[in-house]
Formats: sequence, structure tokens, C-alpha cells
Amino acid sequence: MVHVKNEYDYRYESDFRKEIFEAIKYVYWKAHGKNIKVFGINASLKDHHTTKKDIAQAKQYEVPN
Repeated sequence: MVHVKNEYDYRYESDFRKEIFEAIKYVYWKAHGKNIKVFGINASLKDHHTTKKDIAQAKQYEVPN
């Protein structure tokens, strides 16, 4: 799952998970000159995701610091 602030979350399934996140981190670094935070969670995604309905209600789940 990819959490994007002020957007609903994007859920992907791929055999290339590591490569996808490395590409996202690289593009972010090139655009902003700093690292992007990437977290793994050991819980149900249902407890940590933001849906289209949540966005419509201005509700978001916080990403850990």
C-alpha cells in the first residue's frame, strides 16, 4: 500500500515490491533532494488505510514518525 497525503491509498500487488519502492524513493530524491519515509507495518492494512470515503469526509490515518 502507498499512502499519499490528502489522497486515498494505493494498493498494489507485485513480485517487484522492492524495486518499485526503490524507484519511488529515487524519483522523490531527484525531485526534492531528500529521502521519502517508507514504513512497513505488521498489521492488517484495513486498520491503516485511507479510502475515497475517508477523503470525502476529510479523515486520514497518520503515518508513524
